[in-house]
Amino acid sequence: MDESYGEIVAIYLLPRFVGKGLGFYLMNWGINVLRERSYKKISLWVLEENVKTRSFYEKLGFMQDGAEKEILIGKTLNEIRYVIDI
Repeated sequence: MDESYGEIVAIYLLPRFVGKGLGFYLMNWGINVLRERSYKKISLWVLEENVKTRSFYEKLGFMQDGAEKEILIGKTLNEIRYVIDI
């Protein structure tokens, strides 16, 4: 990725806070901060099996760019990259 990309590394909510708009608020805050810092695009990685979170990112306008990687956290998991132009 080139210097036009900012990255959102992680966002986690306790289950009791899911579905209350906090994830949307945090993501929009992060997007706005990266925009203010003159980034033109944002990337983030998400576990392939995390369908609910992938749908959340897609509703925000993020799209898969085809990049994938394996990570090892006790077991091998597959992550896929999402990007958005801002």
